Amino acid sequence: MPPKASTVKAAMRAGAIACSLGLVGFSAARAPAITKAAGSRHGVSAVEATGSMSVYREDTKRALIIAIGEYGTPPPHPDTGEPLRPYRPLNAGNDVPLIRGALVRQGFRPEDIRVLRDADADSEGIRSALRQLVRDTRRGDVVVLHYSGHGHRITNDDPERDEEIDGYDEVLVPYGAPDDFYEGYQGELHIRDDEIGEVVAQLRARAGRTGNVTVFLDACYSGTATRAGVPEFAARGSDTPLGPPAARAGVGGGPASADPWGSATEMGTGFETVEASGTRSGSDRDLAPFAVFSAASQRQVAYETLDVDGETRVGSLSYALARTLPDAAPGTTNRVLFARITEALSGKVTQTPQMEGAADAQLFSDRLIQQFPYLEVVQVRDSILELDGGTLLGLNLGTRLEVHPVGTARAGEQPAMASVVVVEATPTVARASITEGEVSESLVGSWAFVTSRSYGDLALRVRLDDALSQHDRDGMTDRLSESGIVDLVDAGADVVVEDRDGIPRARTSEDQLILALGAANVVQAVQQFARNQYLRRLSFSTSGLQVDLDFAPVEIEFDRLGRATGCDVAEWEAGAHPDRSLGGDQWRMAPGDAYRLRARNTGDRRAFVAVLDLKPLGTISVLRPRADEAPSSYELEAGAVMDLGCYQVEDEEGVELLKLFATFEPQDFRAMFATAGRRSGGGLSLLEAALAASYSSTRSSDLQQPEGQATTRAISVRVGSMR
Repeated sequence: MPPKASTVKAAMRAGAIACSLGLVGFSAARAPAITKAAGSRHGVSAVEATGSMSVYREDTKRALIIAIGEYGTPPPHPDTGEPLRPYRPLNAGNDVPLIRGALVRQGFRPEDIRVLRDADADSEGIRSALRQLVRDTRRGDVVVLHYSGHGHRITNDDPERDEEIDGYDEVLVPYGAPDDFYEGYQGELHIRDDEIGEVVAQLRARAGRTGNVTVFLDACYSGTATRAGVPEFAARGSDTPLGPPAARAGVGGGPASADPWGSATEMGTGFETVEASGTRSGSDRDLAPFAVFSAASQRQVAYETLDVDGETRVGSLSYALARTLPDAAPGTTNRVLFARITEALSGKVTQTPQMEGAADAQLFSDRLIQQFPYLEVVQVRDSILELDGGTLLGLNLGTRLEVHPVGTARAGEQPAMASVVVVEATPTVARASITEGEVSESLVGSWAFVTSRSYGDLALRVRLDDALSQHDRDGMTDRLSESGIVDLVDAGADVVVEDRDGIPRARTSEDQLILALGAANVVQAVQQFARNQYLRRLSFSTSGLQVDLDFAPVEIEFDRLGRATGCDVAEWEAGAHPDRSLGGDQWRMAPGDAYRLRARNTGDRRAFVAVLDLKPLGTISVLRPRADEAPSSYELEAGAVMDLGCYQVEDEEGVELLKLFATFEPQDFRAMFATAGRRSGGGLSLLEAALAASYSSTRSSDLQQPEGQATTRAISVRVGSMR
């Protein structure tokens, strides 16, 4: 083993390899479809899925996933025959399908992803898989190594050449390794960090500067300087090292260092300093770019967390990866991915993830794929395909889709396996009839992409008055029909477009509100109003996720120069504002009046909140989170109260709706709608997809949701004269 700097293995101590976490990302209901495709399902092992044979191609994306949840029984003590203490089980079994799915969505072929699980991942199994990964790697390859399992420390076996700050090697814990130390045990059943460093060095040398090596270590070090964490979530590791610390080179016995963690500059895996033995790499310039992402920092234990279903125990880093990696578009750097990982974990875990290596290098050497949304084909009967999404995802009657193989980035890249049209849809399931292609069981597990959207009964009903000029009628008929969000009707319209002195004018039928003047403005305003009305109809209710939205009129405070500086204290008590309250969360206000909002978590689960402002004339704006705030900052623990700020009523008469969405995960509406005061730039389908991406729901046809993972609350404000 070539000599290494003292930093070589410390990031395993820094959350990299020491105590592992399980994995997860999307909720089980929305897990990537790869788990059912290409002949592989949950629980399929690497050997079952791909065997040990490899297909050599130039510029391959290949990966090795090691996930150990069941650790089995270690061999007995060699001298006494007494049983040795085994490692406790983990939840790493939840990891594999989600990580594989995230990689497939980034262009990794299923046959190039090897998975090693449980009994297959004993010490020899891991070593053999690592050797195979090195042999398979060719120049230009993108290589990913992902580990999820227990980690530990063991007495450094080579203190003269390998100066460990704390006197210990960090180790991966294979299946069947003992959580016990006895005199004479040299760690044969554990995988030392020296071995991992050598493997990474060889991978970098073989991939070369046109390749890329990325290591994800969903593990942590459980040492004496750990945080208390959350007691109900298990830490993945052991506080007691295997054996005593080895004396550092040139130091005679005793503790390895006054600070067993070393200085901040000594932390990190040090993998970049390792030279690959037996490999001709040419020079450092010929090595593949390298990055390692770890679940926790050097002084923290990485704890399990919960998946978005609120029940499944999973690992933090893998949870974040499965939520961020599929959406990494070309141009994403390691630094950007790390920022998104940190954001995804904010509010979920106590530890802080870390990254080292080439921070500003392109992730996977910029060979990322922009993955477009898809639906999985879950069943085929006769000529009908069942899709794992319904009207909540915009799959209304008449929506057309193309079916493509797993891993396809978008429709149109290759000939479709089949073309289908939706003939039946509930909020969560759609059934589509095949219009082109053959009916086959091979379609199960494939991905369906929307090519033409229909809004069905969600469309806004619009009547074009007979008095309009033929030119205006023809033009608006074409534009509004193309939008897919409007139904042109002769009676029962929500909006009427009429002639006003030769100029088209759109008005609402119920409140007689004028939406726009002029043909072009009418088309834009009608489409925006349709989205606004759809949002008003959304109603969700979930047991345990109970967040109330409170409204209170307040007075504006001014400084001596007459400038508004804020709002006074709100009176939240019932009956405090009898002149403004209309009862039942309905209020009346005049333009220029001010009000304050607050959220109260009256349920027994943590929630994240976001608030939309649906204006009378159709504008949609995001009140919370604001443009400079992270969605995760709007976390509301059970029993907690949050002040959502003070607002002033705008000069837009009609019914304004303030709508709170409470979810189990942070929900960022800002990607779909412009900031407050601007017109909406988001589409209905984008909103539906965003809502469904974070939780699964079961709703009746009138958009009520008795079960799911979201709750809505709304305050209705009638804006007009107070006389």
